Amino acid sequence: MALREIKTKIASLQNTGKITKAMEVVSSVKLKKVEKATLNANVYLDTMKQFLYEAVQTDVDLDMPLFDSGKTETKDA
Repeated sequence: MALREIKTKIASLQNTGKITKAMEVVSSVKLKKVEKATLNANVYLDTMKQFLYEAVQTDVDLDMPLFDSGKTETKDA
């Protein structure tokens, strides 16, 4: 192998290393973004669970559209 070929291979490997490092950084940023979104979703879910639990436990009049069983009233024109 000639000296020029060795230098070319070394440069190629260094460039590949730089590309790999950049890909790792991008992946790390994306992972942190997904982890943050997951954490926020879990906080939201826990809050909704608590809200619904408290809504069911309280003695309130459930004659509200939110608690309707899905039946809709039809209005005659």
